[in-house]
Amino acid sequence: MDAKFTELVEQLNGLDFKGMYGSDFLHTWDKTTDELKALYIVADALRELRENNVSSKIFDSGLAVSLFRDNSTRTRFSFSKAANLLGLELQDLDEKKSQIAHGETVRETATMISFMADVIGIRDDMYIGKGDAYMAEVSESVQQAYEDGVLDHRPTLISLQSDSDHPTQSSADMLYLINELVVLRTSRARRLLSPGPIRLLRQAAVLPAVADQPAAPLWHGRHPGSPRGLRPHARGRRARQGLCRRVRHHL
Repeated sequence: MDAKFTELVEQLNGLDFKGMYGSDFLHTWDKTTDELKALYIVADALRELRENNVSSKIFDSGLAVSLFRDNSTRTRFSFSKAANLLGLELQDLDEKKSQIAHGETVRETATMISFMADVIGIRDDMYIGKGDAYMAEVSESVQQAYEDGVLDHRPTLISLQSDSDHPTQSSADMLYLINELVVLRTSRARRLLSPGPIRLLRQAAVLPAVADQPAAPLWHGRHPGSPRGLRPHARGRRARQGLCRRVRHHL
């Protein structure tokens, strides 16, 4: 096995991320520092396998169900490719072709699409307060169906963007900063970046953490830990792009 891959796997030994198994990923700030570290390490390990033409399929069968209530290109194809990388078959739920328009409840829909599914990805970001509420209801419905014995296992629910957070995009952006912008790991970076981004990077494990506490949201959402003045989506994107430009300028 490649030495870099082995090193990445060994880095997981000192982290506590057992709480991620069987749980959902709806908000970046729900995860602890160790869990975010583990997420980035596993992503790097999967990339290493892919670049060395080693199969990373851990499923022989199963579905990855996607539901996009808003248009998407990058997230839609990223989710599809991730499912393929792990050995799952993608099944996209088109609500216009379902029984939802005929009065089917969220609980009925969530339970039905969960059979033989290992992961459900949802994008619902059109209206403030609606996307998070819908995903929470889907999660509760799936959990209840599992506890009642209707489902033989519980699929993991992943937010592909809600009205308050875009955890997959935030995580991808942060991993880019970790891997590509090496200057962030140097003391010089502390002089180049303002306190707000430094605080976020420290909490996301790029720079030494001051305490082992749940990380603040990475760029999106209104949350006590996010920099003052940042708001979802537009301002989050501008802040992220501005940070990247500022760091690249000093590389």
